[in-house]
Amino acid sequence: MVFGFELLTRRQKFSIRRISIIYETRKILLYLGFCCLSDPIEIEYQQNEFDTIVVCKRKKFRNQAKNQDFVAVFHEDLKAILACENAEMRELHLGLQESEDQEQSQKEQVLFPIGQRIFEYLSNELVSRNDKVKIKNASLEITDSNQLMSVLPYLDSETLKNVELALRRNDDAVDIDNVVKSDAFNGKTGLEMYVALNIITRKGLETLREAFTSTPTFKTVSICYEQIDHEGLHIFLQNPNRLLQLDGQEVLKITHCQQSNRIWFSRILNESPNQNRKEKTPQNLLSEMFENPVILKTILKYVGCVDMQALRKVSSKIRREIISIRQDPRIQRINISAHGNELILVTYDDSPQISYESSEDECYVGSNHVPGNFREIFMNDFKTMLQNQEMIVKVVHLNFSKDLLCLELFRDHLRSRNQLLKVERLELEILSQFEITSILPFIDSSTLKSMELRCSGPTRFDILIAIDDVTELDQWTSLQSFVANSLVIYTPIREIYIDNLENADILLDTIRMDDLLYLKEKFLHSNNLIRFKIGFKHFSISDNGNQQWPGFDQHHPNAWLCPTPAPDQVLSVFYSPSKFVIFSRVDQSSIPENGALELGA
Repeated sequence: MVFGFELLTRRQKFSIRRISIIYETRKILLYLGFCCLSDPIEIEYQQNEFDTIVVCKRKKFRNQAKNQDFVAVFHEDLKAILACENAEMRELHLGLQESEDQEQSQKEQVLFPIGQRIFEYLSNELVSRNDKVKIKNASLEITDSNQLMSVLPYLDSETLKNVELALRRNDDAVDIDNVVKSDAFNGKTGLEMYVALNIITRKGLETLREAFTSTPTFKTVSICYEQIDHEGLHIFLQNPNRLLQLDGQEVLKITHCQQSNRIWFSRILNESPNQNRKEKTPQNLLSEMFENPVILKTILKYVGCVDMQALRKVSSKIRREIISIRQDPRIQRINISAHGNELILVTYDDSPQISYESSEDECYVGSNHVPGNFREIFMNDFKTMLQNQEMIVKVVHLNFSKDLLCLELFRDHLRSRNQLLKVERLELEILSQFEITSILPFIDSSTLKSMELRCSGPTRFDILIAIDDVTELDQWTSLQSFVANSLVIYTPIREIYIDNLENADILLDTIRMDDLLYLKEKFLHSNNLIRFKIGFKHFSISDNGNQQWPGFDQHHPNAWLCPTPAPDQVLSVFYSPSKFVIFSRVDQSSIPENGALELGA
């Protein structure tokens, strides 16, 4: 019997672009994304004694499968979904999330067998297909290489470009070494792989290096680790050298960033200084005419500088003359996104997107060939664009999480500027605190009002970050608004300075009843705080805290009111069992009678 699949419209059934399967204790979450305009759908399969409850909040659907196992019910929906003829699904995500409430023995007996059943069901459906599944990105949380073998061989080699792996074991039983040696990668070429694991060993690094030298399977491998053998790492990086000759003109480049606990293996072209450059075209009469700064300035004035960037690309002499015109470009929005070791995408205001793509010893800027490294060309253009910027940039959006070399160049440029970058709202897509502290110190604190932190890509691996170093910066104390609700902050709320904030929306790892009392006191004594929403993964309850919050029930929503020093305002506290709490300062007149329980001041 099919349940969740029947909730989809016909158009949705044949336009699935993302499948995400997450297992939690006695519950499976199925997320479906679509290439049509439909919003994503989440379907929940939960075991209730002997029955299965199927819930889809977006469709306001709830049904019960009598005397049926929830994994079996999920399997029927999965079978129907995979049977649909989708031209190319962009992403498949499989996640196993351990519950901290279980004992270790229960984890071994309950969690992994069910997780393994999910892998087996998926593998059986993939094997039964007449063709391989066309997927661009695969994101898998695995506990052994057999789980990798149950999925990866059945994904089409021509379309598969990126593989993300999280090795969930807390010991070194599943090292990168086991993964790389797996037959699951047979026939795959040019893959970009991102790995998150607890421990990385010298043996695993050597196996990965050998894989680069013997097969074309991997183009880039990025490893994020918790622990590492530093002595073994030192020996590995010194012998042989970090640049290792591969077949043809390719070399293997190995980079280690200690601040972010990451290691990169990259297959790149050997940039030899003796390589022949393309001969430059002879200078023509038109470019000679533009050498006259008077003529050039007249043209730019006539077009209102609208096409200045197009003129900059004509020749180096035109570029120099444009630079000499010190006119504020008045840029309002900047969006920069680095994609691995090949591509940087940049947008200024509403102008068309500019792409900087690596190609041998040259760079493609859009469709134009430009000699040189694509990162350096991007940085030179960025410097030129903002050289005369005086107006405050309204929004700057940056994502360097998959190219820390580009992040270093960008940080060094900001550090070398004569003045701090004037930004009103800063948006960062990140995977660690290091990326924040590389940018934020070089933003003008007098102009910065808002900051948003986002997880780079879907929150596949429950990214946890600390912000203790961030909150010590002057730029933090100038913020009025702060949003970080797509990644988990594990810095305790009491260690986060919030007196300056007006609005906040954050996701914490753990919150306690005492923290709620702390926030209540902060609101009562603050002239700034207006609204503070806190999502949380874990809630710690204490009897003493319950006495301070009358009628509190962890499994039911509730609201409380508290008088404030301002006679026309009250503090409203709303608790939701969906794991968030909202503190807000509201007008007394907007509160209905008997609308909430009273809290003492």
